[in-house]
Parts: sequence; structure tokens; C-alpha cells
Amino acid sequence: MHPGPSPAGTKRAATLTQYAEREVMAKRLKGEHKDAPIRTNVKPHKAAWDPPQRVVTNMKKYGICLLLSPSLAEYDSNGVVKTLMSIVEKKQWGLPANLRRQHEEKWVILIAQARDILTQRKSEIKKAILTSMNLSDTKVSKKAAIGPLDSDSKQLHIYAFCSHLSTALGKKSGLHTDIAVTIEMCTRFAFLRFCARSYLEQPCAMEVKSGKEKDFSGHYWEFVDNTLELFRSKSKDSEGRHQVVVMHQYFINILIEDQKMYPSVSETHNDVLSSLATAKAGDAQAEFDRFVLTGEDGDLDGVQDDE
Repeated sequence: MHPGPSPAGTKRAATLTQYAEREVMAKRLKGEHKDAPIRTNVKPHKAAWDPPQRVVTNMKKYGICLLLSPSLAEYDSNGVVKTLMSIVEKKQWGLPANLRRQHEEKWVILIAQARDILTQRKSEIKKAILTSMNLSDTKVSKKAAIGPLDSDSKQLHIYAFCSHLSTALGKKSGLHTDIAVTIEMCTRFAFLRFCARSYLEQPCAMEVKSGKEKDFSGHYWEFVDNTLELFRSKSKDSEGRHQVVVMHQYFINILIEDQKMYPSVSETHNDVLSSLATAKAGDAQAEFDRFVLTGEDGDLDGVQDDE
């Protein structure tokens, strides 16, 4: 079901090259540690400590930004939790600077909070993805989708869907995420919609890590991570080096296919590649995406926290 490379115009090829490079770098920087456990020797006790509301609010906000970032290397493993906890450690939001080292039991509670936040947001995103294509499975109800999609079963063009998602997730939580829709974001969510269609059609797939057939039923996000890994492996040359152009072609084909399957009702964003060719993320959003990709760039000072 995976679309193979096909010719594309020079302008289109240049447009998403950076996106493909981001996918390759994400694997290099984080792929080797994606399954590493978040180690701790302390188990949280009920009512032992309640994280300050400011901390929880900002964890929710950054959790949304994280899951909507096109730089995210994986969704289902400990990696995404560790990234959110890295943000907590960097931003602090009034927490003691030595909390992780000196108050491990509180850090464990924050890890559990992060995992719960990300699980809830991923569930909402999955429901919205299916609803945006007028699809559902036995475990997902269209009525559970976020925002206006609750009562609207129309299929959404990828730009309209990303615009809805970038505001609806935060609005449901009473947060303002200020996420600009970019071509990279549209490409990532076209990929997630492609994965959803593939998953519903056939949840069994070759697991890249083991090289064996695996039934991913009930594990959509693990299916997504496996598909990302499949694309990375298929873009390697005979010597195991990543070929960015090949990786790029897989994603651009998916975006083009998505536009054909779910065209815009107006001409405004009928060709997302053309309409978003000059759209750029703001400095704060770009800094955040770099941090998600590398874990090292900047202090995220440009991202507006909730007080």
C-alpha cells in the first residue's frame, strides 16, 4: 500500500526536502534511544504530591505542541515522554532546579502526569484523524472527536484539517497554542492519515525492528512508528546511508495523494504545496521544532508559557 517514488517537479521537490532531512535526522538523533526506559527506583504514592497547576497547565500546552510538531521522531515509545520531561526540566515553571535529583518521588509523579497527558491527546488526535476522513473503527466514535468535527462528518482537505487541529486541541483544554499551519505540518498529518487508512485496511504489517509479521490491532501509534521506520529503512542505499531525496519522495507522494482523495471545497487551498510554499513557522515555533528534533537547540525562551 506504500506509494513508491514518482517524478515530481523541481519546485515541489525543493519544497519538502527539508522535511525529509528532518525525518532522517530524527532517526539519527533519537532513534537509537527510542526504546530506552525512563529509569527510576521510586514508585509514586497516591496523594503524595500534587504538581502545581501552572506546571500541569504548561505540560498540557507543550504536550499538544509536541504531538503536532513535524519534527517528532516517534509517538508510541518512551521517547515522546522523555522529550516532554526534558521541556519540564528546562522550563521548570517554578519547580526547584534540582527536583529530578533531589526529589525523585515528585519527578516520578510528573512522569506519570506527562504520560497521561500525551495518552489523552493522542487519543483525541487519532479520533480527529479518522473523523476528518469520515472513517471510524469499532473503537473510535465520530462523536468523540474534538471541536466542530463532533457534528460534521465531511471529509476535510489537509490544510483545513491541520487548521482545525492546531486550534481545537488547545481550545478543548482552555489553552492557546499559537501553532501556525506549515507545509511540514500538513505533510506529517497527511502521513498520519495515510497510516490510519493502511491500519484500518490491514493492521498486520512487517515489524521493521524484528523483521517479522506483527498484528498491530489496537496499537495505531505503534503502527505509525513502524511505518516511519519502514520509510527510513527503504530510503537507505546499499551501504546503509539515508537517501534524503528518496525519503522526501515517499512523503510528497502521500501529500499529493491526500489532496486528491480529500480535495478542498474551495480553490483557496486546493494545492497545499503551492498555497503553503512560502508559509513559515514563527521563530518560537521553529525553535521548538528544533528542540524536538535535537533536544539541544535553544532554551525555548520564545515559546509563551501559560501563567
